[in-house]
Amino acid sequence: MKIDKIVDELRKFPTNYSNWQDYSQELKLLKKNAVDSNDEILANWVWVVEQINKIQNEFLSLFNLFKIKDFHESWCLLERIELKLKNVMKLYEFEKDEFGIRQIEKVVSNFQDIFPYRLFISTELYYKEINCSICDAKISPRNFCGHTKGELYMGEIAHHIVNEVGEFPGIAMVDDPVHKYAVGFPQGEDYDYSLVEKTLDKLSSPFDDWEVKIERKIIPWKIFYSKRKRKRQLNDEIVKCPCKSGLRFETCCKIRSDGIVSITYKFKFSK
Repeated sequence: MKIDKIVDELRKFPTNYSNWQDYSQELKLLKKNAVDSNDEILANWVWVVEQINKIQNEFLSLFNLFKIKDFHESWCLLERIELKLKNVMKLYEFEKDEFGIRQIEKVVSNFQDIFPYRLFISTELYYKEINCSICDAKISPRNFCGHTKGELYMGEIAHHIVNEVGEFPGIAMVDDPVHKYAVGFPQGEDYDYSLVEKTLDKLSSPFDDWEVKIERKIIPWKIFYSKRKRKRQLNDEIVKCPCKSGLRFETCCKIRSDGIVSITYKFKFSK
């Protein structure tokens, strides 16, 4: 199958997603032929189409995970889609809603905003050896191999490969992580996914248009504890955290140093 035919089929995704077809094998062969012919322009274009194909596939998989209420795996998949979107959108300028990419980006961001996860595990690592994915050269402040991270070279995106990890100074709990998948799960507790579930109940299609506006603020402990009654209530070990994560206060916002998280959501659905 020619690349133009695959592109035409992938363009139909927003209105024909129920008949979506995976073209990964065809694209793999097309890229191999382009590389063998030393056609870098074609090889790089095939890479872009590969990413579109993967994003569409994972977007459909996301809603299948929602159906079976596998919310943590859904959350991890949201991040994987987000990273693919960032990479491909740096290298190709999509028109208004070409391939459904802009809408997918919006839906992914919206769902990430309404998940109940508040705190994440951030690891501190020292990398002893990092290599270039294109030429395998060792990367260091004094050694630049000529391949820029995030750019395409003969149908492959340049990135850094960590081959050896050094010291492990420690870990920290953060609310704005580099890796969103690193969610903390206190033993024996469950998050409250009711907001995600109620949103899904409102949608008849993955491409339904919807928006969510969020007001997020931190209430300092001094203000939050100003009422003695509230402080007595929160001393109860089984009380749920007021941030509505679904976890106990003891294992959620209480470990924060700045105060408690307060979030207000305002939704708007097109249907």
